[in-house]
Amino acid sequence: MRSRSITKEAHRPVSRHESLHAAPYETGDEMGGAGFTLIEVLLALAIVGVLLVLLLSSVRLSVRSWDKGGGVADASGASRMLVSLLSNDIGSAFPYLLREGGVKKYLFFGGGKDLGFVTTARRGGPGVPFGGLRWVYYSVREGGLTVREKALPAPDVTDDSGGRLMEVGPSVRDVSFEYLDSGRWEDAWDATAKKRLPQAVRVGLRFRDDRQPLRLTVPLGIYTGYRADSP
Repeated sequence: MRSRSITKEAHRPVSRHESLHAAPYETGDEMGGAGFTLIEVLLALAIVGVLLVLLLSSVRLSVRSWDKGGGVADASGASRMLVSLLSNDIGSAFPYLLREGGVKKYLFFGGGKDLGFVTTARRGGPGVPFGGLRWVYYSVREGGLTVREKALPAPDVTDDSGGRLMEVGPSVRDVSFEYLDSGRWEDAWDATAKKRLPQAVRVGLRFRDDRQPLRLTVPLGIYTGYRADSP
């Protein structure tokens, strides 16, 4: 009877209340170290901080590269526009003649640092009608490379005043002009004395930024061989 009673007691269901009070609580060590120590937490934060620094550095480098690439593209576009302007104007130079005291005089000024001539290139705007002949005078001022335009005929056309003054190369700090005569380059050109225009004009440009110096050679179209004493 006693063993039967013990068997019954062993198989008696245990209530929820009894199991909660009877089962001892397990510590972190007894659970196999499931918690984090302070050193582990600090190490994890340090790793996250390093990753954030690397990510921010990469983003900053990408933004800087993007800005630099955009600046290079803008500078390249500005250079192409300036080359196109100079090529069109110089390539369309016209041997315009004035009579002063019965003497034929070319309206062409070829200096080492400035250049003035008459062109047939078509470009209109305020103060200069579209088409026709225009006097253009290129020189470097405080704001960069400029061109002054005047529609012909005009009084005192070679004076550096009146007409329309445009800033065409704000990043240009220096310009040089050379003139081709029978295979030889000259620093200046007296069209009246030579009685003709040069065969070509070579333009050298130096910039205020880190762009490389630019040099272009422009042939002077169909009017190169025209002479003031031609019939």
